Amino acid sequence: MDGDLSERRLTHFVGGAWRAPLSQRMAGGRRGRRVLAGPEDLARALAVADAAAPEWHALPPGIRAGLLAEAGLAVAETPAFPATAPLLRFTLPQPAKLGVLLASGRVLVLVSPRATPRAMLGLIEALRSAGLPPGVLNLLNGHAADLAQTASAPAQQMSPLAKPKT
Repeated sequence: MDGDLSERRLTHFVGGAWRAPLSQRMAGGRRGRRVLAGPEDLARALAVADAAAPEWHALPPGIRAGLLAEAGLAVAETPAFPATAPLLRFTLPQPAKLGVLLASGRVLVLVSPRATPRAMLGLIEALRSAGLPPGVLNLLNGHAADLAQTASAPAQQMSPLAKPKT
């Protein structure tokens, strides 16, 4: 597969756009290769999220909820396929937890699931097309445990359900 121009490489969604990686680490699989986020990628995503946080949190909850509802309609319009398909390995609450965090004014830096890195792509695109501001939702490919070890950020920022800042 090396040298094949049709080879798929997953990059990082940071600041409202798909970004070239700052790290050169790669992981391969049957469905293509993906870049693995390194400390520089994480630092960039956290900085972008921090910059987007004040504006997102200042939006009235009704406006945030409206954006999420619009994204939900976009997801509902996509063709259905079996829940056992290899692209979707969510347990039921995962997308709902994202909605709660976003509706409450949080900004997020997510790490794609190791076994199914493409699982978040549809949700990311639906939220982007609904008008979610750049930097509010960011997605890195890689291994969450590795990124957490290299992060200089407080541990609560690396939590999947981060506690409110006080």
